[in-house]
Amino acid sequence: MAGNDRPRAIADVSAGTILATVTIAVPPERVFRAITAADQIPLWWGADDMYRTTKHTADVRPGGAWRSEGKGADGRDFHVQGEYVEVEPPHRLVMTWRAPWDGDQVTTVTYTLEPVETGTRLTLRHEGFGARHDSCRDHGFGWERVLGWLGQFLAAEAGIKPSGVFHSG
Repeated sequence: MAGNDRPRAIADVSAGTILATVTIAVPPERVFRAITAADQIPLWWGADDMYRTTKHTADVRPGGAWRSEGKGADGRDFHVQGEYVEVEPPHRLVMTWRAPWDGDQVTTVTYTLEPVETGTRLTLRHEGFGARHDSCRDHGFGWERVLGWLGQFLAAEAGIKPSGVFHSG
């Protein structure tokens, strides 16, 4: 993809960890704002045929709470929440992740943003799944989609047309 490398996620189910990465053709400051700001996340996190985040609240500081709410394609409400552990804009964000559909198990998500020649390389690590192999695998597929949505949103905003992706509307 021109200016937007395809997202990739690998779920190491034996370790209970997901590692995902995407390169986005905008600076780390812009990516950091897109993954933390309450007014940003509903703009890109979701697709009408799957689910869409409709509201996000965030107190972006260590110990601050965050929560995303939305609707599934089936019309059912959902939410996911946690708290920020480390906040180092625009390079690192560590937060807990607790979702009812995952038995309210607490896992940890770490975003690392590195400036690269073509923009920003975002590396995401989601860990703490333990022996819950199916949950780890499912979250791996989910993160690959989510990073794709983020990359498409920021590329479109920057006026970059990702190659090989057709997006109507």
